[in-house]
Amino acid sequence: MDKVVIDTNVFISSRLSLLGNPAMVMKLIVEKDMELYYSLAILDEYKKVLAYERLKFNTEHQMSAIADMKKSGY
Repeated sequence: MDKVVIDTNVFISSRLSLLGNPAMVMKLIVEKDMELYYSLAILDEYKKVLAYERLKFNTEHQMSAIADMKKSGY
């Protein structure tokens, strides 16, 4: 099984669209075909970018996205 660290741009892109390569990568992670690894610094960066006003993610979506990452990774 491949082990991956997801770049913030890939993570955000997968949240903006269910189509495309970023979404496909996240699907592989959720289906346990890839192992996701992250650090607290990476999670902090995800949180910071999710909060950008121009992305228009509400607080619930932001919290859900981070919870999904924690649930799917190590």
